[in-house]
Amino acid sequence: MSLDKINEKILKDANEYVENLKKEAHVEADKIGDEWNKKTSQAVERINKQTFVEAEEIRKRKLSVANLEIRKMNLAVKQDAVSLAITKAIDEIANMDREKYLNFLIETVKETQFCEGEIVLNDKDKKELGAKLIDLLNKDSESENFVLSEKTHKDSGGFIISVGNTEINSTIETMVYGIKEDVTPEIVSVLF
Repeated sequence: MSLDKINEKILKDANEYVENLKKEAHVEADKIGDEWNKKTSQAVERINKQTFVEAEEIRKRKLSVANLEIRKMNLAVKQDAVSLAITKAIDEIANMDREKYLNFLIETVKETQFCEGEIVLNDKDKKELGAKLIDLLNKDSESENFVLSEKTHKDSGGFIISVGNTEINSTIETMVYGIKEDVTPEIVSVLF
């Protein structure tokens, strides 16, 4: 074999070896690429699932907060409506027909079971009904044990009766707010 042929053979073998190395490198690179793509796809899928779960949790929390806010707003509306209904009831009692109102005051004094005392009215009631109320109360009790106080109260109507150290507040506001808790469910059922 000549030197040229040996060189040729070595070059040929070297080229084949390089080609085989290239093929193996491509196969190995493809294998690594496929593995990388598979791992990347799995990671993306895992992240997507985790993101979906987290997004769903956030959505549920926001929905829960929104529902709570709606309930609070509904409660506030109901409380406002109840307050308005009570205010209107107080106004209706204070502004009812004066004869009916006078009878209401007399009956309310009788319910206290006091047969005497100093009656404190608001300014309007004192001027319009004070003397007549005292006359009728004293006529009913057959003695002149009730007196009209010089003092007045600031509520929209009703009275405060004092006997010694004992005082009963029967102003309209006190009476209405005294039954507010009992009548609120009824008011809510009528309004809503």
